Amino acid sequence: MAEFDDDERDAVLAANRAFYRAFSERDPEAMDRLWAPSGAMVCLHPGQSPLHDRAEIMASWR
Repeated sequence: MAEFDDDERDAVLAANRAFYRAFSERDPEAMDRLWAPSGAMVCLHPGQSPLHDRAEIMASWR
């Protein structure tokens, strides 16, 4: 496993905290800011089919 420097580790941990804060507060605007604006992506909600389209992913958080 590759080593990460402190800045990289801190950035990942900050993104993780922001995601779970948006999730627990049910904040779709914060969730929208966390997801990439374009490119390949997937969202897996328990018991549902994977979502690959950003618009569908954002709608799933509302």
